Amino acid sequence: MSSHPPSNNPEPHAALSSETFSPEQILTQLDHIIKSDMFAGAARQQRLLRHLVTKRLNGGLGELKEYTLGVEVFDRGDDFDPRLDPIVRVEASRLRSRLQKYYDGPGAGDPIRISLPRGAYVPSFAEPVAPELHAAPPVGAVLPAAVPLPAALVNTRRYWMMGIAAFGALVAIVAAVWIIQRLLTPPPAPHYARFKRITPDEVLCTAPSFSPDDHSIVYAQRDAGTWHIYERDLTTSAWTELTPGSSPDDDYQPAWSPDGKSIVFRSERDGGGLFLLHTQSRAVSRLTDSGYNPSWSPDGRKIAFSTGSFIDPVETSANGSSLAVIDLATRQVRRLASAQPAVSSLQPAWSPHGHRIAYWDTEPNGDRDIWTINAETLDKGPRPVAVMHDSWTDWSPAWSADGHYLYFSSDRSGAMTLWRVAINERSGKTSGSLEPVPTPSSFTGWATFAHSGKLFAYVRRIPFSELYKAPFDPAKGLDLSTKVQLTEGERGMHEPDMSPDGKTIVMRIQDPQEDLALVQPDGSNFRRLTNDLFSERSPRWSPDGKRIVFGSNRSHRFELWSVHPDGTGLKQITRNGLIPYVWAPDGTLIGYPRNGPPVALDSPGTAVKDWGLPSAFRPLAWSADAQAVVGRMNSSGFGPESLFIYSPGNRDYWEVAPAAASPSAVWMPHDEQLLFSRSDGFYLADVRTHQVKQEMPSARSDLHSRFTMSPDRRTLFFVQSDDQEDIWTGSE
Repeated sequence: MSSHPPSNNPEPHAALSSETFSPEQILTQLDHIIKSDMFAGAARQQRLLRHLVTKRLNGGLGELKEYTLGVEVFDRGDDFDPRLDPIVRVEASRLRSRLQKYYDGPGAGDPIRISLPRGAYVPSFAEPVAPELHAAPPVGAVLPAAVPLPAALVNTRRYWMMGIAAFGALVAIVAAVWIIQRLLTPPPAPHYARFKRITPDEVLCTAPSFSPDDHSIVYAQRDAGTWHIYERDLTTSAWTELTPGSSPDDDYQPAWSPDGKSIVFRSERDGGGLFLLHTQSRAVSRLTDSGYNPSWSPDGRKIAFSTGSFIDPVETSANGSSLAVIDLATRQVRRLASAQPAVSSLQPAWSPHGHRIAYWDTEPNGDRDIWTINAETLDKGPRPVAVMHDSWTDWSPAWSADGHYLYFSSDRSGAMTLWRVAINERSGKTSGSLEPVPTPSSFTGWATFAHSGKLFAYVRRIPFSELYKAPFDPAKGLDLSTKVQLTEGERGMHEPDMSPDGKTIVMRIQDPQEDLALVQPDGSNFRRLTNDLFSERSPRWSPDGKRIVFGSNRSHRFELWSVHPDGTGLKQITRNGLIPYVWAPDGTLIGYPRNGPPVALDSPGTAVKDWGLPSAFRPLAWSADAQAVVGRMNSSGFGPESLFIYSPGNRDYWEVAPAAASPSAVWMPHDEQLLFSRSDGFYLADVRTHQVKQEMPSARSDLHSRFTMSPDRRTLFFVQSDDQEDIWTGSE
C-alpha cells in the first residue's frame, strides 16, 4: 500500500455532533480505522483512539484530561506528572497526524471522519462534504460588459514600463542570493512521500540489500524457524529463494557485490562464518570462519565485517566485537583496532566512494554511538571520527548514494526512527544540524540506499516482548508447552531479575520510555518504580533485597545508580561511566573495569578483598559456597568474549561456551550445574562432567538473553519476543 503526505488543505467537513450518527456507526468506523494498514503496528495510538471515542460515546468527557489519559491509557502511576512526562501530548499529536494521513489516503471515501482537534482530547465525528466547485456560466448567459480603463492610466504606460524594469532587476538580485545560499547550504532532508511494503508475507524479513542495477533486493526471511536468503523483483514483486534447503542452519545478513556476481552472507552452517553465494550457479563457498554484517568495498575487492553481532541495539550482548576487513584476493583478514575504548564495534558500512567505513559501538558507559574510520589508511591504524557521541541509542549507519549524508537509526525522538547528518566522506567531519527522515514506522532500522539515490529500503519492526514463566527440572529439561504468559500489553518487557525472597521481579519496560517496573511472580501488581524522561536499564537486586542497582543517564551520561524497592533512596554510585559489577561472596559491590584492577563501588575507595581472580576475568555470579565463579574472558584477544567457570582454590579454568558472553548465568542447587543463556536458547552446564546441553532452543531474535529464576531454582522467568519485521521502500 502506498501512503501520501498529509495535505495542507484538508478536505472540508461538517462539524457534526455524535448524535448525527448512531454509536454503532461510529464504532464500526473506529474498528475500520484501527484495522487499516495505516494503523498497523501503532498499538499506542490504536489504544488511545479507542479510549477517546468510547469515553465520548459513554458521556465521559470530563475524564478526557491529560493526567487521566496517562494513568488509564498509558499505565502511568498515581504520581504521573504531565509536565515531566509528555507521553499523552506526544501520542495525541501522532494520532492526529496518522488520522489525517488515513483520510487523505485509504479513508478518503469513508462515511464518517473521526478527528482529534488540536488542543483538546475530545474526538469529533463529521460527515465528509464535497469541496465547493465554481461552475461555468450556462450557455447563452449574458456576461457583464468589459469596463474601459481610465485615460489617466493609459497615459502612464511609460511609468509601468519603468516599474517592470526595476522589478526585473530586483528579481535578478533575489535569484542570485538564492543561488549563493543554495551553494553554501546543504539541501533539506528529502521528503519521501511514496512508501511501499515490499514483503507482504506474514513472516520475518530483514537486512535488505539492493542489486547493482537497483531492480531487485536480496534479504533474509525466516521460514519455519530458519532464516534463508531471498531475492525480490521490485517491479513485479516476484521472489526467489536463493538458499532453498541448502542448510538446516540460519542464513542471513546478505549483501550484494558491486558487480552483481555474488552475495556475501552470514551462515551458521559448519560452525558459522561468512559465505559467498554465486548468483549464476547458486554455489556456496566459505569465506571466513567468523563474521557478521558484511559490507563490500565499492571496488568489490574487500569486505568489512564485525566479529560479533546483536539482537537488539539497546540490549546487545556482543561484548568484545571488533571490526575486520578481508581481502578477497589473498583471503587475509585484518582487524581494525579502535582508538577509543569501545566495548563492541558493530554493523560496518563502507562509503560509496570507498573513503570511510561507518559503524556503531557500545562504549563502557553504555552509550551507543556512530563513528567512521578512514578506509584508505587501514595499514596505519585509522583514527575513528565521531558522528554521534551522546546518550541516545544510535545505530544502523547507512550512506547516501552520493556520500554526502550519513543516515542512522536513533531513539532520540522517543521512537526508533531514521535520521541523517551531512558529512564529508573523506574527512568524516559532519556539518549542519541533525535532520529527521520521517517514515510510517515507529521502529526503523537496517536502512540501505539504492545506487540511483532516489530509493531506499528499510526494515519496519513492530516489537512485542512479554514475560513468561516455566517450570524447570534439570533432570527433565524445559517444556515450553507449560509456559505461562505473565504480562500483556503495549509495553516491551526486558531484563527481569528476581528478588532474593522470590516475591518481586524487577525489569526494564519500554513504551518507548525506558523505566523500571516491579511485578509479582504471578504477573499481578504491576507497578512502575521510575517514571521520568531518563533511560533506566539492567536492574539487579542486591543480595539482601534492600536495593536495586541499575544503569541510568539521569546525570547526562550512563552511570550506575541504586534505589530502594519502594522508590526512595535514589543514589548515584559511579561517576566515570558504567562498568561491569558483581556482588562478591561477602556482599560487597565490586566493579571490574576492562583496563584496571577491581574497585569498590559502594563506599568508594575502600579496599577490595583479593578473591584470586585473573586480571582478564570479569565475574558474573559466584556459587553459593564461593568455590567457583562464572564470568567472561577473551581467551584469544580477538573476537567476542567466552564464558568460563573459574575455581580460585585450584586455579582451574573451564571454557563453558566459546564466543558466548552470556549476560545471565544462574547456579543450580548444590552448585553442580549452571544455567546460562545464548542468543539461540538456554544451556545447562554440568560442572562435574563438563557436559553442556541445550535446554530450550529458540529461533534467532525470539529469546532475550537475560533471564532470572525463583530462589529454589524450580521456575524460570524469561522474556520472549514475537516481533514483526517487514521491508519497506521509500522514494522521493
